[in-house]
Amino acid sequence: MQPGNTLTNIAAVYDGVTVDDLFRLNPGIDPYSLTVGSEIVVVDYNSEFGEDYLYHTVQPGNTFNEIASVYDGVTVDDLLEANPNEDPYELTIGSRIVIPLN
Repeated sequence: MQPGNTLTNIAAVYDGVTVDDLFRLNPGIDPYSLTVGSEIVVVDYNSEFGEDYLYHTVQPGNTFNEIASVYDGVTVDDLLEANPNEDPYELTIGSRIVIPLN
């Protein structure tokens, strides 16, 4: 987050992303107290994977099981297949995990 960011202006930067998408991908986010320097999950429809994938930035305490539970229809096996170089037992805080959407 940068000073002055709102969910509305963040969504506007990403083609096809809505504020509702940001709420769905960031459960519990408080739009009235966004912290400078914090990170949120955003669908990047222009990523190298296209709209079939998005990225999740690993936060302290994240596990593949917990990450999979945030995204509808995504399983731990999906995450393992999409992230063959990630050790599911030692996720690095700040690393980006590929989330397959199909």
